[in-house]
Amino acid sequence: MKKIILFLWILMFISFFLGIMLGGNNFVKERAVTLCLSCMGLEE
Repeated sequence: MKKIILFLWILMFISFFLGIMLGGNNFVKERAVTLCLSCMGLEE
């Protein structure tokens, strides 16, 4: 389970980083936030 959470955090970080690099694509930012919230939900 820990590896899955770690993988999701890495995926979230990459998505967020790409969102910034692409000049603030709203879709990418929303997807990154959704992934982040999902990870937090899994950790609880």
